[in-house]
Amino acid sequence: QMSSNNLMKELASSWEDVRETNFYLNKLRILEWINFYFAFVGTGSGLVACEIQYNGWEAYEDSDVFFLNLVSLLNSMLLALSTYLRYMAVVQWMRAKKLASSEDGLQSTMLWKPMTLEIIIGMMAPMPYLNEYSISTQTAYEDEIATYNFNVFLSMISMLRFYMLVRALLALGMYFSGRAQRVCQMNSCVASYWFSVKCLMKESPFSILNYAFLIVMFLGGYGYLIFERPLGGMGFENFTNCLWCSIITMTTVGYGDMYEKTIFGRIVAVIICIWGVTLVSIVTVALMNILELE
Repeated sequence: QMSSNNLMKELASSWEDVRETNFYLNKLRILEWINFYFAFVGTGSGLVACEIQYNGWEAYEDSDVFFLNLVSLLNSMLLALSTYLRYMAVVQWMRAKKLASSEDGLQSTMLWKPMTLEIIIGMMAPMPYLNEYSISTQTAYEDEIATYNFNVFLSMISMLRFYMLVRALLALGMYFSGRAQRVCQMNSCVASYWFSVKCLMKESPFSILNYAFLIVMFLGGYGYLIFERPLGGMGFENFTNCLWCSIITMTTVGYGDMYEKTIFGRIVAVIICIWGVTLVSIVTVALMNILELE
């Protein structure tokens, strides 16, 4: 009788508590949106400060730029804290799903590596006392000098936080729900964020590709605007022209009516080209799957 009771206790301890799992899953979802909020406010305030400083708008003073950079720095610090809390919630969720023991933490689950990388990305933000520092580079073919404020580079790096919005949206999707987690666990697979992306690509591939195209188009266009407008003379002072150049670069057409002169502008162009070739390849595969007979 005692052995059977012990056996039942061991089995009960190995079963997943659905209510506890859903609690930590909802906690993780909330922290995902908190992360995105801090990332959005920090990145937005830093970009606005850069635009004010570059254009020299008379309605704003240096104190306004200092305040916006300070807001960006404070939100970046809060983002680092919320990132740590998010990964602790992931560990708690794994414990509730019986994927980790009660003694496992960030180190034993190897989650400290992506957490450290995210904190580094999160801390890359404009800072109040860096407005006076700048970097100058020479163009490849002409004797022109492009000068950038140091906070401009930090603002561009902070735009990498956009993936936090994608992750927050995936966390709310049906393929990351508690039911999806249990179904995947019964079939020996993991309902991760990448699993959600695969399911969405199978369900509506062209919608996902359109979103991916638009996101990179705007981010690449703004990169052109930031890095190419200090030289002038090529039309990069206009954001619509930057979007046009981003589209032409992504589709690897390259009319030549606008081209990058600066080193950093060319780095943006290379990234856009690689992303464009990747999207074209995925579109080809998606079309083949649609036209294939069942």
